[in-house]
Amino acid sequence: MPVDNDTLLRLLTTLDQKQDARSDKQDQRHVELISAISKLDTQMESVLGGKQPGRMQSVEEKADVLMRFRYKLLGIATLVSAVASAAMSVVLHLWKMK
Repeated sequence: MPVDNDTLLRLLTTLDQKQDARSDKQDQRHVELISAISKLDTQMESVLGGKQPGRMQSVEEKADVLMRFRYKLLGIATLVSAVASAAMSVVLHLWKMK
């Protein structure tokens, strides 16, 4: 089946345009990927302290202080609950004795 030059030229032009479109999409994906990596790098520096060494350690120490406070508060609440229960038991026992 013979193919004329115009058909071949149109076919090659179409293939070239599709390849250019794919290349543009890949370039755009690469730019988006590099942008995302750059944002993550900036955020990581911010979280780790960037130009303030020890910032993360300071945050960890504050979290430890809050956890210790929480456990102390839970212990105190448990003690108050136990004392209240014991007091109620004594009051009810004394009431029944009357």
